[in-house]
Amino acid sequence: MAVNPYSLCPCGSGKKFKFCCQDVIADLQRIVSLSRNQPEVGLVQMQQLAARHPDRESVVRELIVMLLRFNRVQEALRVCTDFLKTHPDNPATLLIYADICLQASGFEASRRIVHRAFQVCTRQFPREVAQMAGRIGNEFLKTGRMPAAREHFLLSMRLFDDEEQNNAWSAVTANDNNSQIPILFRTNWPLLNFEAPPEILQQHERALRLCRLGCWEPAAIIYNRLADQAPTNSAIWYNLGLCQMWDGRHAEAAASLHHAASLTTDFDEAAEIEALSQILDPKLLEDGLAIVTLKLNVRSVSELISRLEAHPAIIVNYTHDHSECSHSPGTHHAAELLLLSGPSPKAQDATAENLAHYLADVDVFDITNAEQAAAAGIQHPQIEITCSNTVVDQVIVTLRDCVGDLIISGPEDEKPAVLRDFPRFTQAIEARSICPDGLPERDYQKLVKQLEARALESCLTQPHPILARKSFVEAAADPNLHKQVAGAAWVLEALANTADFSITADSIRSRLNLPSRTLLPAAAAENVAALSILAVSRLPLTELTNEQLLAVISRSAIPGARLTLKHALDVLIARGPEALGPQASNLLVARATIARSDDELERALSLIDQARNAAEGREDAFRVRLELDIRELAWRLENPADSGIVPLLHKIRDLYLRKIPDLAELIHEQLESAGCSHLSSEITVTQAAPQSPIWKPGATAPAAPGPGSLWLPGQR
Repeated sequence: MAVNPYSLCPCGSGKKFKFCCQDVIADLQRIVSLSRNQPEVGLVQMQQLAARHPDRESVVRELIVMLLRFNRVQEALRVCTDFLKTHPDNPATLLIYADICLQASGFEASRRIVHRAFQVCTRQFPREVAQMAGRIGNEFLKTGRMPAAREHFLLSMRLFDDEEQNNAWSAVTANDNNSQIPILFRTNWPLLNFEAPPEILQQHERALRLCRLGCWEPAAIIYNRLADQAPTNSAIWYNLGLCQMWDGRHAEAAASLHHAASLTTDFDEAAEIEALSQILDPKLLEDGLAIVTLKLNVRSVSELISRLEAHPAIIVNYTHDHSECSHSPGTHHAAELLLLSGPSPKAQDATAENLAHYLADVDVFDITNAEQAAAAGIQHPQIEITCSNTVVDQVIVTLRDCVGDLIISGPEDEKPAVLRDFPRFTQAIEARSICPDGLPERDYQKLVKQLEARALESCLTQPHPILARKSFVEAAADPNLHKQVAGAAWVLEALANTADFSITADSIRSRLNLPSRTLLPAAAAENVAALSILAVSRLPLTELTNEQLLAVISRSAIPGARLTLKHALDVLIARGPEALGPQASNLLVARATIARSDDELERALSLIDQARNAAEGREDAFRVRLELDIRELAWRLENPADSGIVPLLHKIRDLYLRKIPDLAELIHEQLESAGCSHLSSEITVTQAAPQSPIWKPGATAPAAPGPGSLWLPGQR
């Protein structure tokens, strides 16, 4: 089909066809068609065409694509650089060049050209830039630079549309809901505006525009120059630190943010900035510890598992979700076991001192497809050990004592790989206890609270690498270190939350006699989404509108922000059903769940009742009530002596089991897990014998029909 000479050129240059590719389109189409069957010949002819038309973007671009098909990457890069020397800001070629550099050398080596491509190409090629940002985000994710990964995923989401935007958002939410990532890496950190002379503000606006494009290194260069011009402006240093963080340069970011905190006069704001500085600072992990993993080849998987399960200090992890686990192709996750510090005490003898702790996860992988496994480099079944580097030798000795004759790997193969590092002063919160069999969950949580208190004291008395090797307690005695100590308290809370410990920065500040936090003005809630989660926790909740409270609840519904979520829900619930709106049931259940974890069962059950009432009139009311009743049963079963269990079982039997017979299996499992199998009979549905309305000869005559009833034979 002929192309209108005055329409846009199909090559995507943005020029009219007549003034772009009209004189080469026939040769391009011929060579592209030839290359389908004779790719080498097609490449030679494309190189000849490019030599005749070195300034034609469409020809150069097609030549680059052909070279990449032959994996001639360096030649493709040379073609790009030669063309860009005379056409430095050609969007299509610049984008291809940046993409090749990124894939060949990674982001660190390609940062400058990638940021130039972001500036030049985003308007014309937003989808391609979004894809590149997503790949950079994944690269940062693999190297543990979570803030940079998150910001690149957000950039990708802004540039994508429709389904691809949803995929990018999924990457962001997966990061934000990952409780193993410190919450300081899972929150927004907004760039700050500030007062300054017009020439500085003009450069600030330029830096903001670059940040919106994901060009954080060029923005950091601008803020670095502004810091030279206004060295006491804390906001400039703060913005510089954020740009360096989003660019993946943690050490530089930590230094800039630490300086910003030292210049900030507001104590709480300084503490929040200092917290971000410290968790980015490589010094935090100096002389630190690590969680490591080690794989050993084994044989006779069935015998191996049987002997491991028989070991007195090894238990099966029944909570593992095999649908969510990942492992090498051609292998099967045959078992997940937990090696304990020793035998678990009996329920009646359990104390905080004698609870057993996890030493290691021991995963057993069997081969199900030898060909696929061999392609992945796996020749034998394996056990994978995950533990602290402080106990890895002890774990290996224990396993070799138990199943050493089934382990093929020799001592020379015992080379642990680091999964993650953690500061030495937090070693106490890395310990994971186990609930003894038969001990009610409520009683176990009381013991856990005692362990948390001891762990906190241990953390506060250990040397801290960023507090001049002083402990929290020692540093708190020095007023000059109060900002750093308050920041360190936030870091300790964030790290404790990754280990499911309920240690809070407020409790640490109280313990160390540091100033209590002050609230922000209500005006700060005008844009809750732009605040960091630490700033959100300082909002005056009782002064906020219902809409603002809902925004706070939405921001706080991630692991690690439980207290803020709890307080915001309390304020909103106190305002009555109208304030809760259509999400009333969900909000009430969220608050009930928190109450239950706080061992406030009566409060939790009251909120569940309110949630049932709030579901009245909804199309899915039956489903909502069923879910609430199942949830209540699970909570009541934590105390098998709860007098409300049997009436609730009768309610479930009468309202649901006749309609959903398969539900009985779930109830039986819950009862068995709670040690209440004897209550299974309480949900047995009895079927009444059917009464036939037809009289048969010889049968007892039915009663005489009432007025207006049909007479049947045999009735009087």
